[in-house]
Amino acid sequence: GILVPGSLEAAPVPVVHYSFDGDTSTKALDSAGGGANLALLGGFAHAPGMLGQSLSFNGVDAAAVAASSGVANFGAGDFTVAAWIYLAGLNRSEPLIVKGIVGACCALDGYPGYMFGVITDGLTLRLEDDAPGINVKTISIQLGASRVDRWFHAAARRQGNDLFLYLDGVMVASQIGALTPAYSVQTAAKLELGRGTTRYLKGAVD
Repeated sequence: GILVPGSLEAAPVPVVHYSFDGDTSTKALDSAGGGANLALLGGFAHAPGMLGQSLSFNGVDAAAVAASSGVANFGAGDFTVAAWIYLAGLNRSEPLIVKGIVGACCALDGYPGYMFGVITDGLTLRLEDDAPGINVKTISIQLGASRVDRWFHAAARRQGNDLFLYLDGVMVASQIGALTPAYSVQTAAKLELGRGTTRYLKGAVD
């Protein structure tokens, strides 16, 4: 999984980059060199991926979690999240890159942060800002059976007020003007891969 600030076109230096090559038995190392390593929890495994090793999740209790809430906290700035993904199946929610329990019910002011993953078979970026009230924004595109049991590349981008989704390098969805300039996803939640609230990824990322 990769998280970067700014646009895809600008090719910025990643804020964090997890290649899963050279990991230890307890940590996924930050290849960007910033020291934002992730603790590896539950039933994970390293397996061949698209680019060296991947991190495989068992769909039950596996997760990779940052030590600090300051990792990948983008506020109102531009950012891109991207990863090579291998899904074992559809018909379930698959959290990939998660920062906060975005969109969960019953909170007066929502839960600020962002979530990139699969929701009801749709590749989805979901955002919630840190302002009063529930202000969830979602962009999604349905995935077909051809995306199962094979590697594909997926990315989501916030640029200014606009949201974009990409599959295998091609833009497949956009929402222009979906956000306001002050829309901030700043959150006290920690960055997690493969886990969102009570749901877990069954598949792999690279």
